[in-house]
Amino acid sequence: MSGIYILVTKNDYRVIYSKNYINFFLDWNEEVFNFELNGNIIQQEFDRSPIFLNENDAFEYAKKISHKYPETDDGICYIKNASDKTYKEIING
Repeated sequence: MSGIYILVTKNDYRVIYSKNYINFFLDWNEEVFNFELNGNIIQQEFDRSPIFLNENDAFEYAKKISHKYPETDDGICYIKNASDKTYKEIING
């Protein structure tokens, strides 16, 4: 699956194009009723992404890079599975 992905964290937004979406997630977590993010893959994919402090700027950037990849499986998608964590907390597990 390919798409433009906006990772939503506690304090910022990161935007990438990726074909690795399926590997962003680990198993279902019954405690939080959500899929856990795979910190290693998130770090590999998002470490070099631009960082935005507000959603509007992140979305505008996502729209801009979507012109470079007009045919994706997912279009522009938000990843909000760990929006209550910082990026560092996500990648450190």
